[in-house]
Amino acid sequence: MKLSIIIPVYNEKATIFEILKRIENIQDIQKQIIIIDDGSNDGSYELINSFNFLSECKIIRHDFNSGKGSCIKTAQTHITGDIVIIQDADLE
Repeated sequence: MKLSIIIPVYNEKATIFEILKRIENIQDIQKQIIIIDDGSNDGSYELINSFNFLSECKIIRHDFNSGKGSCIKTAQTHITGDIVIIQDADLE
């Protein structure tokens, strides 16, 4: 079984590394991480791209902020998991 984790990101420079570390530290489950950067301008996108992913990962960037719903719609075409969850980048 594979878990797909959608992470919408908008200006989450302060927390993005922490949530990615927490997700990658989850063991005994196959994961697919789908990150949608929603036009961040605080360096979040660059931090995401510098992270050393162990799991399957897809990083997509919107040119401008269009909201969480738009991020989820964008991610839908990339989902390969059996179960899908949405994880906010601000640790909620």
